[in-house]
Amino acid sequence: MPQYKQVQRTDNIYSLNTTKLPRLKQRALEATSFMIEANTKTLYLTIKKEYFDQIERGEKESEFREFKRHWIQKLMNANGTFKHYDLILFRNGYHKNAPQITVEFKGIRIIKQKRGWFRHQKYFEIKLGKITSRST
Repeated sequence: MPQYKQVQRTDNIYSLNTTKLPRLKQRALEATSFMIEANTKTLYLTIKKEYFDQIERGEKESEFREFKRHWIQKLMNANGTFKHYDLILFRNGYHKNAPQITVEFKGIRIIKQKRGWFRHQKYFEIKLGKITSRST
């Protein structure tokens, strides 16, 4: 399997060199600001404008994801414990200049609901903290 990420360290900030990525992955990474502070784990989530605006106004305190293979791998360790992130970067859409909000990560839990959208299903509840930065 080829190694896609090449990280270069500059003054406590890591920048991602995207020159060896396949073209589509390179475009996706260039569309995202990829300057990450050292030792900071960030969860990247793309959401609809309605939910993005609710988070920006401070009305939404949790984000939900279905209990499926993709989200299990992204949010849980192999031993069944939850992964820890420092920040959550929300993007409103996939275009190059999509607005972004960075929010503190407060934890994850699994809930089984008997009514509503996720009736009779498990889902992840990702708790959100304070907004740390915005870019529009």
